[in-house]
Amino acid sequence: GSKGCTILVKLCQMSRSHQEPDHSQWDISPRSADWRPCGTVPGRSVLKVYESPHEEVRFERWAPNSAGTAMIPKTGEEVFVVEGSFTDEMGEHRAWSWCRYAGEVPQLRRVSGASGCLLYVKSRHLQSPEVDIHALQPK
Repeated sequence: GSKGCTILVKLCQMSRSHQEPDHSQWDISPRSADWRPCGTVPGRSVLKVYESPHEEVRFERWAPNSAGTAMIPKTGEEVFVVEGSFTDEMGEHRAWSWCRYAGEVPQLRRVSGASGCLLYVKSRHLQSPEVDIHALQPK
C-alpha cells in the first residue's frame, strides 16, 4: 500500500530437523476463517502457523480489555506484539515490543489493552536441542 509495510525477520525461525510446510503466507486479518476461539480465555483467538516436536508458532488475537491466564511451557515462550498492547506480571508490552519467558513461571495473567492486541507467539523451543538457552547460561 501507499504506507509501505513492516517485515519481521526471525532468523533460524523453524527447526532444521523439522522443516516448515511449503507455504509462504497466512491471512491474519480478523475475517480469516483460520482463527479459532481459545476455550480458556474469552476474547482470545488463535491461528496456528507451525508445530513440530520442539516448537509451536501461532498468532493470538485478543479482544479489547480481555483477561486470562497464559500457560507458559517449561520449554519457554517468546512473544512479539504486532498491534495493540497487553500487560502481565512483567509490565506493559506495547506494539513492536518483544519478550522472552524462559519457562521460569508456569503461567502469567495477561490483560489486553483498550484496542486489544495481535501477538506472534513462538513456544516450546528455548530448551530444544538446537537452542537450549539454559545450557548457554553460566553455571
